[in-house]
Amino acid sequence: MRFLAVAAALLLAAGAAFAHGEGPPLTFWGNFGSGAAECQRALGASTRQCVARVWQARLGCFRDGCEPGSVDAALQAGRQRIRDIVQRVCTDQEVRLLQFAGLSEALVDAREGCRTLDTAYDSAVFGPLQRAELGPEDLACVELAAARATALIRATLASRARLLDYIATADLDLPDKNQLIARSAAQIADATGAASLPSPACPAPRFEQLYGRGLEAFCALLATRADCFAGTCYTQSTLVCPAPTCGNGMREPGETCDDGNTEGGDSCSATCGIAASLLR
Repeated sequence: MRFLAVAAALLLAAGAAFAHGEGPPLTFWGNFGSGAAECQRALGASTRQCVARVWQARLGCFRDGCEPGSVDAALQAGRQRIRDIVQRVCTDQEVRLLQFAGLSEALVDAREGCRTLDTAYDSAVFGPLQRAELGPEDLACVELAAARATALIRATLASRARLLDYIATADLDLPDKNQLIARSAAQIADATGAASLPSPACPAPRFEQLYGRGLEAFCALLATRADCFAGTCYTQSTLVCPAPTCGNGMREPGETCDDGNTEGGDSCSATCGIAASLLR
């Protein structure tokens, strides 16, 4: 029961869109036919692969050190793979059926989605490394956060992809689609619960002091990124990227920084550099 709030937040998430803007309601989205549905799977799968590739590069840098530019190289390689796969699988007509303006817009959004998700996870997990010199116990907490984030990236993005890939192929009415969304939200809530289990490697008070929130709230914040992925690759208006929240320690679309507070005069402005249009 304690993770029902996570599921509810995932069901109600709404906010920033990508180049394609706000998509149609889920009532009118889906049942595209085999060619367009295969294109949709390619968009989702290649973006998830890009996110995983870049995240593994970041983990490697944290745990073992890395050459300068290695994460950027992984990002560029992942984004190139998106382009290669989508151009091979999709036609311009198919991506238009999926509610993109054309193949170029679909590629822009999928490639940007990989960068956006990486930025969010990097800032949320590794932000403390940028703000202070950390001791061994603090680094153990960062390692815990990184491990839990890795599990959540895999579980949450896969759940949203399975849901929307199926709706893309099937002739379903809205109640059936909503039931599937609720099932996906429950899966993500379960994954969030598993990721939130305490660890003796990082006592709860130390984690909260380092991240400004407890492990459960931290994992719930990470889980909301599943809908940024959904809003990037699947052009519908039900599951989209939540609006940015300045001060939550996660750099989200529209923010130029987020140092975990809304105080001005430090390393980040009181509004996290959010564009004025997003504050209205």
